[in-house]
Amino acid sequence: MTPQMFKFLVGKGHVDFSTGNQQDANEFFQHVLSKIERAERARADAGAPTNKLFEFTEESRVLCLQSNKVSYKQSNSAILSLHIPLDAAVNQAEVQDYEQRAEKRQKSDLSDEKEAPVKPQIPFEAVLKKFREEEALPDYHSAATGVKGPAIKRRGIKHFPKYFIMHMQRLSSSERLFRNRLSRIIELVTVLRKALVHRCVQGC
Repeated sequence: MTPQMFKFLVGKGHVDFSTGNQQDANEFFQHVLSKIERAERARADAGAPTNKLFEFTEESRVLCLQSNKVSYKQSNSAILSLHIPLDAAVNQAEVQDYEQRAEKRQKSDLSDEKEAPVKPQIPFEAVLKKFREEEALPDYHSAATGVKGPAIKRRGIKHFPKYFIMHMQRLSSSERLFRNRLSRIIELVTVLRKALVHRCVQGC
């Protein structure tokens, strides 16, 4: 079966995936898992659910700074969405110089001149580190005190799946710049060792 035929069959009847328009890979993957899950529920001999191959347990740890008490919350998912730390690029100076030159070309008669884009190089380790960073919660409703106050949240992975799917969130003020960053990050993912991922995102 060709990729085009697979997409046609899986996307048949879907308002977005049944068209030839460009699609979001993350949403398409979730759609595929949903179709498989529905098909397996209809069969008595389906065996272990396919989505269990991708399911992991994320754990959130919240420290209430009013009472110094800690609460934990766990949730299961098949995809880990990660923010891209744009300020972690190792070649920020080169990228800024390129952007300035590109802006000048657009405002001048040199707009037709071509220059190879300078791609921001963001180590994937920085993406994982961003996931593990503490997050300040200024209006956390404390169960201990009954009022809102400051707290600190931290995320981690409690249980890993057989196949760990990570999604780079598309957050950028410049869509062109984002595509450059994303392509670089994906390139780095291919050389990561499993031990590195476990060490960077393991539980709280």
